[in-house]
Amino acid sequence: MVLDPLMKGSIDEFKIFNRALSAEEVINAMQFPPSVLAIDKVDITGEEEPNYFIVYPNPAQDHFTIATKDQLEKNANIRVYNNIGNLMLTQKVTNDNQTIYIDCIPTGLYILQLTNGNVVSAQKLLKE
Repeated sequence: MVLDPLMKGSIDEFKIFNRALSAEEVINAMQFPPSVLAIDKVDITGEEEPNYFIVYPNPAQDHFTIATKDQLEKNANIRVYNNIGNLMLTQKVTNDNQTIYIDCIPTGLYILQLTNGNVVSAQKLLKE
């Protein structure tokens, strides 16, 4: 275990690959989901929270659709993060059944984060 002075903690595992990983390899390498998923799945009491949106198709190729369960606020948006936490795409969400085009991002595993007012919900998306 190596101490990380920037994160004020430790790094348990660090791997460098000389090639792009397939979607299956990324999924297998991720034993625990990124911390952004914890915002959606567990509240402060430790109980599971429901997902506030549905993603289809998943896996996706050049687009996906999000269907929200709640009424959208004016400033609702979707953010797409790659598997190392880089923001790849941001788009305003204006209706409860909206298509998002992802042909500009490479294949891989992504985290979709929907912000609707004070509610932040996240789900995984696999782009093939």
